[in-house]
Amino acid sequence: MNWWFKWNDKRLKQATAEFLNDLRRAQHQDAEALSIQRLRTLGHRVPLGRTLSQRPVEVPLDLLVNFSVTTGSQGSGKTMFVLLLLSAMLRSDRPFGLIDAKGDLFDRALYLISRFPEVWDRVIIIDFNNRDVISPYNILVPQGDDLDYFLTRRLETLKELLPAREKLSLRGTSLLKQVIALLAELRLPVTLVERVLTEARLRAKLLRQSQNPETKSYFHKIFSTESQATIGAVRARVSALFASDSLRLSLSGSSAPDFRRLQDGAKLSW
Repeated sequence: MNWWFKWNDKRLKQATAEFLNDLRRAQHQDAEALSIQRLRTLGHRVPLGRTLSQRPVEVPLDLLVNFSVTTGSQGSGKTMFVLLLLSAMLRSDRPFGLIDAKGDLFDRALYLISRFPEVWDRVIIIDFNNRDVISPYNILVPQGDDLDYFLTRRLETLKELLPAREKLSLRGTSLLKQVIALLAELRLPVTLVERVLTEARLRAKLLRQSQNPETKSYFHKIFSTESQATIGAVRARVSALFASDSLRLSLSGSSAPDFRRLQDGAKLSW
């Protein structure tokens, strides 16, 4: 009789396993159905795909637009995902802006917009290479940061804008930082860097206005001993950087937007 008990025991275990699997599957499907049902109550939705049981997944547009970051390797589908959002915003008549769109994203965004004639009269396309639409501002106006930290960040920004083969030496970097410090103190645009390096009369005038002892000491004691090779290298790289009309004009202003105030006033979101 042992074989009979073993056979029934095996059947019982198998039936129990099948029952538990069916129960878990049912619970999963119930939870899935509840989640999808709740998502459907949250306004205009964007279809993102299907679940394992082939139920459509539609996420509220507000959640994707206001609280999302899209990352992924090249070819993973980031552009297509953004186009889903653009399509949903066009259908919902929601205003939006698309900044720095290049290549496929720009072309496909224009194609999507072409499918919605009702929004054409509200579409604005800004060409940042057009001199007539540039609003100049000054990146050297401190926004409440620690001054040395602010200058270091601005210096790194300028260095990143240089071509890959136009890197600065340590002495060149130190020199450029002191020029930036002088211009930032006097709220002058970064486009004056080359003139400060080459025009002794302008440099002397600015130093008379400066109240920063470290900056004044550098130019009076160290700048005069800098080699012409170092000064020339910094000047050449800065000159190449501002050879672009659009970049030079956009950074030639005397003021800067107060991004912190705009953010606090709900005029800007990060």
